[in-house]
Amino acid sequence: LRVEAWRALCDVDESSASGPPLHELSPETVSQVRRDVERSLWNLLPETTKRLGLDSDGTGDVSKRARTRAKLSLKKRRESLNALILSYLRHSGSHYYQGLHDVAGVVSLVHSGCTPLALAVLLRMGQSWMSVPSREDFNPLITAVRHTIYPLLKKFDPPLHTYLTKMGVEPFFCIPWVLTFFTHSSKSLSSASRLLDVAVASHQSFVLFMCVAAVVLERSHVMGGGQMHPDEGHAECHRRLCEVAGRIEGGGRWQEVVERAIGYIKKVPPMRIGKGKEGGTYWEDPGTWAVRGRGEAAWARGRGGGRKVRKRNRRKMELVMDEGTKGGEGNVGGGMGETRARIAAGNSKGNKGGTTQIAIAVAIAAVMVGAFKAFNS
Repeated sequence: LRVEAWRALCDVDESSASGPPLHELSPETVSQVRRDVERSLWNLLPETTKRLGLDSDGTGDVSKRARTRAKLSLKKRRESLNALILSYLRHSGSHYYQGLHDVAGVVSLVHSGCTPLALAVLLRMGQSWMSVPSREDFNPLITAVRHTIYPLLKKFDPPLHTYLTKMGVEPFFCIPWVLTFFTHSSKSLSSASRLLDVAVASHQSFVLFMCVAAVVLERSHVMGGGQMHPDEGHAECHRRLCEVAGRIEGGGRWQEVVERAIGYIKKVPPMRIGKGKEGGTYWEDPGTWAVRGRGEAAWARGRGGGRKVRKRNRRKMELVMDEGTKGGEGNVGGGMGETRARIAAGNSKGNKGGTTQIAIAVAIAAVMVGAFKAFNS
């Protein structure tokens, strides 16, 4: 059921990835992929890990035969994952980054190997939030994170924003979350695939709202007693922020993060997130495949009144949030010059149609997964 849901949400079939590879890969890239694959899938296959005697409690008592079977199973799955990643890189021309193997590992396991449909879905993800980290370098990703996370946090939780800026913590703690859509923190395939349900059903920039929602959900842990001095609390605050995803995974609270993020994106519907003084666009308007239905996504355009009125409404509703990086007290990233994150809204009523589509798609995926689990049980 999940395979069919992803196929429909990404608007692909097995022929979508047909055709010969278009790009050659360097020996260094092939070697790096192999090294990353050889240390992957542990968290997603807890039963296999247990049979290998590598479970976290160290009490696994398994026979030699079971251990051999587990090794062969893990080796076969890793070979399929390696083939999927290399096929993706050759077809897409994207640059490999560490973290891609986490996402591809989930896709491979859901589709039972390197299948044409698995490749087609991964290629679609490569056109979504993965398109930014897949560029030649991470500068666009770093700039996008710097210009969006704290402005969004300031809008939705001003006290927490004030605390983090006072501690002098840059928002780079969330880069691993953006790279993998939080799947690196998952401890099971069901948890990781649930996160990718959200990824294929949402706007390219939705992962940024997820990052903000995750930090706000764990605000009490992040702030502690709120009494740390900036000189002493910077490292501790950063450490607590890095623990956020693990704590949410441990508490099984991803659905809370998703629902909170949907609430945020309803209040600030994105048309385009990006563009500071450095130039460049980070996430473009989504393609028609990103939401069900035909034509441009409803929440990616103004409604009614003709082209000129829509353009005027967009300009009126444009929300420009200053991150304030001139180096003053309480600011982050001094010396970078003033930067601004622009998040343009659709219309004056919040343009709920598209974000409702996101919520519906996520809900449908959740129902299908529940039905699948019930059928198996």
